[in-house]
Amino acid sequence: MTNHIQRGCNHTTCTTCCRKFSCNRNLLRHQKNADAKICDVCSKTFCHQSELKRHKRTVHIGYGIPAKANDPQLDQPICPRTGLKDDEGYKEEARKHSIQIRDSQSESKYLMDINKELTPDFTYRDLQTFIRRLSTKTNSRAFKINLGFGFMLRHVVTDEFRYYYPSSNNLLFERAFTVSDTSDITRLMKRVLDLDLVNNYYMKRPSSGWTVADLTNLYVQIMYLSVVLG
Repeated sequence: MTNHIQRGCNHTTCTTCCRKFSCNRNLLRHQKNADAKICDVCSKTFCHQSELKRHKRTVHIGYGIPAKANDPQLDQPICPRTGLKDDEGYKEEARKHSIQIRDSQSESKYLMDINKELTPDFTYRDLQTFIRRLSTKTNSRAFKINLGFGFMLRHVVTDEFRYYYPSSNNLLFERAFTVSDTSDITRLMKRVLDLDLVNNYYMKRPSSGWTVADLTNLYVQIMYLSVVLG
C-alpha cells in the first residue's frame, strides 16, 4: 500500500481509513501490513481486519456476533401463520390498502419515516437486522425511534377483514426510544423482544368479536437529534 500522509490540526491522517494519529511514527505503524477492508453494512474502509471487527462490534451491534442462546424468539416469525392470507376477503382488504402496506420511505431534515411490507416468514432476527441497518442512515446523529405495525383483523362471526394502519395511537412505545449511543440499540431490541407483538395488537381490537389475522407491515419513525453518536 502506498503511504500518503495528510497533515493538519497537528495530526497525520491515513488517507485509506481517515484515522488521525498524533505523529508520523504511529501512522506508519498503523499502515504497516495494511490490507484495506470495507464494512459490508456502511461501506466504511479500514486498514486492518481487527479494526473492521471492532467497528462492527461497537457500531453495528450484532453483525458477525452469534445470537445468544437465551434469545429463542429471534428465529421465530413475529406473527404466527394463521393461513388467512389466502382468504379472498383478506386479499381484497389488502388490495384496498396496498399503498399503506407496501414499502415506502420519506425523509426530511429532522425526520425519517420508513414502511416495510412484511412476509409471513419475517422473524424477530429480521426485525433486529432491519432496525440496525436503519441506524446507519442517521449519519452518526442521536435519534428518537418508535415502531408500529399495520395489522389485519378478522371478525369471528362475519368473516369480515379489517385493516388498521400504524398511527400515533398504536405505536409500540408510549414514548419514543432515545438512541444516544450504540448500546441503546441493544436495549431497544431487548424491549421489542420482550413484547408479544400479536397480543399487543390483539388488545387494540375494537371488540371481542375480532381476532388478529396478520401483521402486514412495519412502520419505523425516526426523529433526528443534534447529538453525535459516541
